[in-house]
Amino acid sequence: MKDPHVVSFSPMHHWTDHNIRVHMFTCVLALQLAHLMRHRARQNGLDLSVRELLAQLAAIGETVLIYPSTGGAPEPAA
Repeated sequence: MKDPHVVSFSPMHHWTDHNIRVHMFTCVLALQLAHLMRHRARQNGLDLSVRELLAQLAAIGETVLIYPSTGGAPEPAA
């Protein structure tokens, strides 16, 4: 939690209660996502740290999502 390059609670540059709560929520959510990411990677045989996983994910330049047909109307012929 103290690693400023992964997820950390400091420094906090907020003064109002609302902004502090939002900051804390965001940090806890990021920690939970990091834990889930590491858990899923470990389930798939990758024993990497969160930092190593983030470095590998940072190397992704583009992602293409291809969804299967839902059986709707066919596309018009060209």
